Amino acid sequence: MDDAAENGHLEVVKWLHHNRREGCSELAMDVRAGNGHLDVLIFLHENRREGCTSAALNFAAERGQLEVVEWLCTNRTEGQPATALCVAAEHGHLAVVEYLYDAVRAKQRRSESCIRKAVRSAMEAGHPAVADQLEQKLKRQRLE
Repeated sequence: MDDAAENGHLEVVKWLHHNRREGCSELAMDVRAGNGHLDVLIFLHENRREGCTSAALNFAAERGQLEVVEWLCTNRTEGQPATALCVAAEHGHLAVVEYLYDAVRAKQRRSESCIRKAVRSAMEAGHPAVADQLEQKLKRQRLE
């Protein structure tokens, strides 16, 4: 089932779920998150017990999978938005950075230090536009 999930073959995953007993591992959801197969993630979430690890959110952030990041933050408890924020910033995925910025602020009282870390990650990886956007958000946050 892991291989079928890894390649985004939802119908095969469904068939295996209903007709076989081997199951799958957490890796099935983790890898799917990075590849953006939200339909497979939702099926596994609703029908399997294996779940995922914090790697799912990080893989999705690394690959710029905004819909998957949003779904994971809403429907799963694994993963730390602050860590995923740094990963998204390092890879230059501005839309994911903006979403996770809001998620971090909502979940952490002391969000500035982790956002500063994301700024450094973006700069070190050569994404000054992402770093600049985060800096602007921090300035506005201080004024609130």
